[in-house]
Amino acid sequence: MKTIDIIKGNKAVFVECHSGSLVYEVNDTFRFSVPVKDLQGSRVRATENASVFMKWIKVAVQQINKAELENRDNNE
Repeated sequence: MKTIDIIKGNKAVFVECHSGSLVYEVNDTFRFSVPVKDLQGSRVRATENASVFMKWIKVAVQQINKAELENRDNNE
């Protein structure tokens, strides 16, 4: 999975808020969370360009890729 494929030309849509994080979704398939404390008083709307959230999308992609690699290693 590549970050650029998720971000390029796409919108992130707010889904829910829980445990101190805002959860957004891109293309009805990719979900990621943004800790409220990271926003430091920034204004975010219910729908934003996905590129606004690049920092948190990268983190989520790295976690997914790491988990997929570990699963592959465990299945060999």
